[in-house]
Amino acid sequence: VIDAYNARDVDNLHAGPGFRWTLVLSSDQLAAFEWIRQNTARQAIVQMEPIVRERDSWSLIPSFAQRHMSAGLPISLLRVPAYHDTSERVKTIFASADAHEACEIAHRLHIHYLYVDGTDRSEYPATGKFDTSPQYFKPIFRRRTVGVYEVR
Repeated sequence: VIDAYNARDVDNLHAGPGFRWTLVLSSDQLAAFEWIRQNTARQAIVQMEPIVRERDSWSLIPSFAQRHMSAGLPISLLRVPAYHDTSERVKTIFASADAHEACEIAHRLHIHYLYVDGTDRSEYPATGKFDTSPQYFKPIFRRRTVGVYEVR
């Protein structure tokens, strides 16, 4: 009952204790999540960078695109070192300027697609490699700062 009540409260934009009460998504993000649902296999691994989003919005892909991720930092569970370690490997995919290295890490984590938005682009300037290295990452969806890339 409490969750049903809280889920209706979308006007509270204040910070909660370590998370935001309401997460506002852009129309570009929503379009990308819809594209992922409609155009990727249900068993596909679609990864976003979880560390920059922290524990309040790391789960956009499972929640809105209905796909699995290789790494994340769940809020409801205790801090598990394996979750953090895998998330750090994903962070390297986004932070590294070396497209080959990023692609190799993605393959080792069985990632099929990467989701990138303005959060990633502002935190990690090296995300430009996803647009300039089609031999490693094929751009398959783009709307302003939001993109989805197939790992090759």
